[in-house]
Amino acid sequence: MWEKFELWLARANFRSAAANLGWLLTEKALRMALGFVVTIWLARYLGAENFGILSYGMALVALLSFFPALGLETVVRRELALYPGQADAILSTVARLRLGAAILAGLVLAALLGWQPGGESRENLLLTLLGLTLLQPVITVPELYLLRWTPSVGQRIEEIKLG
Repeated sequence: MWEKFELWLARANFRSAAANLGWLLTEKALRMALGFVVTIWLARYLGAENFGILSYGMALVALLSFFPALGLETVVRRELALYPGQADAILSTVARLRLGAAILAGLVLAALLGWQPGGESRENLLLTLLGLTLLQPVITVPELYLLRWTPSVGQRIEEIKLG
């Protein structure tokens, strides 16, 4: 049994996968450490009140940001694979759906801004600027076109097993 395990460890696919995993873990750890340092610096720089306003705005926009994406990645990938000749129609429909959802989420954010009692113009400006990130899923529609040629995780696992 140990020989089989050694043979499996000696495979080139395993070595490259282990190297890739190492790089991914290193990148994730560095990103988290940098984010922690930047958050501490930002909290000290802004002070308690202003950092609280920023955190409130980011949390509010994060609650609304799931809606504009609409979870269409899997559906778009399937539709582009089934109907490659209709890619333009599929992507334009997705762009319109995402734009409509982003506008709706922006209107909800605007309603929440108007509902705030005693909201300062500075806070409203911050929430408005943060609300512009709700348009990000609309901008990433061309990326969905590229998903058509990206193999799924299951396909990659099968290639590794067979390779």
